[in-house]
Amino acid sequence: MEEKIKSTLAYPAIIISLSAAVLMLLLIFVIPTFENVMNSLGVEMPLPTKVVLHTGIALRRGWYAIFVLLLAFVIFAIRLLKSERARRKVDEWLLKAPIVGILYEKAVISRFSRILGTLLKSGVPIMDALEVAARTVGNMVVSDVILQARENIREGRSVADTLEVSDIFPPMVTAMIAVGEETGALDALLERVNNFYERELEEATRRLSSMIEPIMIVVLGAAVGFIVISILLPYFQIISNMG
Repeated sequence: MEEKIKSTLAYPAIIISLSAAVLMLLLIFVIPTFENVMNSLGVEMPLPTKVVLHTGIALRRGWYAIFVLLLAFVIFAIRLLKSERARRKVDEWLLKAPIVGILYEKAVISRFSRILGTLLKSGVPIMDALEVAARTVGNMVVSDVILQARENIREGRSVADTLEVSDIFPPMVTAMIAVGEETGALDALLERVNNFYERELEEATRRLSSMIEPIMIVVLGAAVGFIVISILLPYFQIISNMG
């Protein structure tokens, strides 16, 4: 399921990357060639033309500095994410992030219910199953909640009680887990939760993908249009002065 989601979002991501590359090539290699032409026109360049022209010139002259800064940022981010505190902050942000957070939360709940349900169905004791689920769920915040639920079981409390107060798992999920614990069919109800969230996640991913494409086309068209108009403005001024 996760591979299918990645493949669904891969196309918009590729298009965005290609669009950004085209804009960068346009600004770095095409726009600066108009510098001498603009200077020879003998007219005061409009502000949009100056912005576009000087941006292209700056990028062309300092592309290596930008590359070094981006490389340094990537290295810094990788090293930072190796620390547990930073990873925890990132995991917490992912659960609350707009738009993406909804998808991520559904994916985490689906993964948790699938792992725990499969382990219980295979006869793994609940304590061991929760420990494995905590290690493999892929989010440190959710992992802490699962481990807390594991400790609460020792005190005679249910898994659903801990998940309910975490504000991560929706009421529908905790209610089904509570029913599963009471009836002894927790593995079957977790499978239902997984199937439900897999469908929800697939549909949400498809909707997001269909939304990204038109927005991306509009943004790219506006950016290219602004650049083209900025280059043509001095010519329009010359034609206007000639008239």
